[in-house]
Amino acid sequence: MNHQQWAEIVQSLIEKIESEYAYSTDQMREEWKKQLKQIQRTCEELLVTWATVEESVSKIFQQYPVLLHEEEDLIEEEFMLDESSLHQFRQGQGYYELAMFDSATPLLERLIQSEPDFLLGRVFLGLCYYQQNEWNEAKYHFELITKMATSNEFIGMAYHMLGCIALQDSTIQQAKKQFAKAISIFPENEDSWFNLAVCHYRLQQFQDAIPLFFQALSLNGDDWMSMYYLSKCYQHFEQKENAAFWRFAALEKVNHPRVIASIAQDHEEQGEYEKAIGWYRRMLGQDRKQRRAFRGMAWNYWMLRDSASATCWLKKGLSLFPKDPYLLSLHFWMLLQRGRLDQGKEFIDRISSQQASHSIWRALLSCFFTQTGDIEQAMEIAEQLIQQEKKAVSGLGHYQKGRILLEIGETEQAIQSFQRAKEMVPNWKDPIFYEGVCHLVQEKPSQARDCWEKIDFYL
Repeated sequence: MNHQQWAEIVQSLIEKIESEYAYSTDQMREEWKKQLKQIQRTCEELLVTWATVEESVSKIFQQYPVLLHEEEDLIEEEFMLDESSLHQFRQGQGYYELAMFDSATPLLERLIQSEPDFLLGRVFLGLCYYQQNEWNEAKYHFELITKMATSNEFIGMAYHMLGCIALQDSTIQQAKKQFAKAISIFPENEDSWFNLAVCHYRLQQFQDAIPLFFQALSLNGDDWMSMYYLSKCYQHFEQKENAAFWRFAALEKVNHPRVIASIAQDHEEQGEYEKAIGWYRRMLGQDRKQRRAFRGMAWNYWMLRDSASATCWLKKGLSLFPKDPYLLSLHFWMLLQRGRLDQGKEFIDRISSQQASHSIWRALLSCFFTQTGDIEQAMEIAEQLIQQEKKAVSGLGHYQKGRILLEIGETEQAIQSFQRAKEMVPNWKDPIFYEGVCHLVQEKPSQARDCWEKIDFYL
């Protein structure tokens, strides 16, 4: 039964109730009441479903403007289809708009096999493969479109999607080239400007990213993601006022957890733990299953020396996300901070191999071995972290190596490790603090004071 048939049946029933209700028995009226309530519930469910689908379709049209054209116009402009192929295309398109990509793909694949020059069908097929993470298949179809199409909108969209695929493959330099091509062909596509800016951001080319995010904003003043990334760029340059301005501008546009988390983390870094807790509570007010919020609540309560509340929030988080690497690492770290090494050993034995490979967990294992006197094992893990490509992970390795060297009294080498950690993670204050500790151990109080004054500067 389609929706039109259902509507006709419901309308007929409502008219019957309206005409007969005044003369019905009490028993019949109760039956009419149940039926009307059921109709009302069904309508409400349909409205929710319709709103969800409408929102999905709207997002698709916003992301791929070429799809806004009437398919009849595009079909006439690009290719003439017979009635059977047109029906097959519309069926595949319908499945796509309902996010039923696995159902749409075989229909569109058969259509393209019989009509290989039909570009719009190939666009939808490429998008289906993209949505199913079939990057090579999607790439094949979008590359063909760049060679076959004559319309700038089709060619620009194809290069845009090739850029998206390159991002998924983490070939960011290639993604930059594809988005730049898309912009040169179809400069009105705000998503290409935004994605090109994200490429520069991920390459830590923040100065180049900023004007590109502004260009995306000029095309769409409600683009909260560009506002959010602008705040991150300015935060890197320690322009706190600009960072705060764009962060709250994004928050005004949308109450997104990512924006709220960014504000909470900013308060964390400033040592304003109670304010951070307030923002994490706001996250949980929107969604009780925000794992980042549980991590934040536990951490900030711990920093306030409220170990009971910290433990409570940690347990709540682990009850919902028992395999979350950050919550598990935080649990282990709390055990180490309390000196509960026996419980820490039991915790290590229960940890999975996947968790054991996580960089934060490896650093904590190095701490554990340092505290238990196994310096060789602790140092081996620190050296493994240093060899990692990511600067943040390598910096963590240098920091942990410094802590080990400080523990065994090798203060001069420890200073070098802490300085290397600071170079790799510029805004991290802990290496500066422990470098100061090394100077104090060496009976050089003025140099220790110089380090700690830098911490005040960063605060």
